[in-house]
Formats: sequence, C-alpha cells, structure tokens
Amino acid sequence: MPQWKYFKEADFILNGEWNDATLIYKGVEFNSNIVLDTIWERFQEYALEIGIDSESEEHFADYCNYNYYEIKELMDLAIGNEI
Repeated sequence: MPQWKYFKEADFILNGEWNDATLIYKGVEFNSNIVLDTIWERFQEYALEIGIDSESEEHFADYCNYNYYEIKELMDLAIGNEI
C-alpha cells in the first residue's frame, strides 16, 4: 500500500475517479478530505500571506514537510486520539 506523499506515516488508497481517497493512520481508515481540506485551506492562507503560487504542488508539498507536526496533530484528531 502506498504511503501518502504528504505524510509518510499514513497509507493512501485511491478509491477511483468518483470517490474520495482514503487514509489509513495507526490502523484507522478514514476519508482523506478530513485532513487534506484543512491542510489545503491553511496552505492557501499561507501562500497568499507570503506571495507564492497557491496552486503549486511543489509549494504545497514543501508546506506539508515544514508543518509535519501540525499534520500529525490533525491526523490524531481525525482518528480520535488524544493529543
């Protein structure tokens, strides 16, 4: 199973063109949009604030790498773990 490219501790399952992708983190499977939408919104605000391309996959990947612990916190919240 492939790792999620934005957070290597989670596995990524693409469920076809018409269905949302799934993440598996610490054995719990959930809709990827639970975390991805939040990260994307935060990245959009960040990109606007510092003046970078808010649609750039490269900038988004860099943002995710830099904000690893924030993503980890979101993943834990998504599966219901205490932080």
